[in-house]
Parts: sequence; structure tokens; C-alpha cells
Amino acid sequence: MASSTIIPNSDIVLRRDGVGDRAIVFMHGWIDDMHVWRPVIDELSAPGFETVQLDLAGFGDRTESNGPFTFDRFAADVLAVVDAVDKPFVLVGHSMAAPIVELVAAARPERALGLVLSGSHSDGRNPVARRGHGELPIVSRRGGVGDSGHASASGAIGP
Repeated sequence: MASSTIIPNSDIVLRRDGVGDRAIVFMHGWIDDMHVWRPVIDELSAPGFETVQLDLAGFGDRTESNGPFTFDRFAADVLAVVDAVDKPFVLVGHSMAAPIVELVAAARPERALGLVLSGSHSDGRNPVARRGHGELPIVSRRGGVGDSGHASASGAIGP
């Protein structure tokens, strides 16, 4: 059953669904919101994982957020979410969220299990994000959420 959680001292609301000792955090791309992932999550079979979604500042339910809207700002928001979730995680980033999830994985390498980059121009080798990160499983597909998100997400976390 899905639940919503508010991150204290912020306007971040995250949606959590499922039960598990690990999390899959889904990040939307430009002009989307957290709901773009609903069809993917509905079809996802990932025992032991809960799913987490949020709107980036300026998008979805956070359109009233004040700027600046930078990759560092977005990464700080996602870091607040993974810290609140407090378990190992796989990050899924679509389009502009790919460099954001790379930065988050680099900031929390001890809990980052892998990255899924969908519809991204990134190949997961961002030198700033990879600094001190070691080897991290990465799946990168150029298609959009509808045509490659499901295949990429399921391939990154299970057989």
C-alpha cells in the first residue's frame, strides 16, 4: 500500500510503495512528475524492494518551489529522500535526472546499489559523480520511460 511522507523542513513529499530492505528511487525527467513512473512501477516485480518517487523542485506538486533550480539543488533534494528512506537503494533517472542520480550515488556510495539511466545522454561515467565511487552497476538506455524504462529497471535489479 502506498503512503506519502513529508521530509521535515522542506516541501518534499515522497511516495513510498511496497516493502523491502532496499529501495528503488525513481526520478522523473524534464516537464514530468513522479506519476510518469506509475506504469513502470505497476509492472515491476522486485521482491525485497520498496519503490520511492518524488517530484523535483519546480515540477508536479512542487511547482511553487523557489529557485534556483540546479543539479546541485535537485541532488540535495534526492539526498534528503534517500537519507529519510535510510536503506540501500537503486536510483533510476530519466532524461535530466540521470546526472542528478549520478551525483546522489557518488554522495552515498555505501548505500548505492546501482544506477538505471533511461533516455539519458549520460553514460554513467560522469567524473565528478564517480569520484571515490568505485564500480557501480549501471544500465543506460537512450529510449524514453514508456519504451525502455521498464526493461532497464527490471534488468538492473534482478534476473
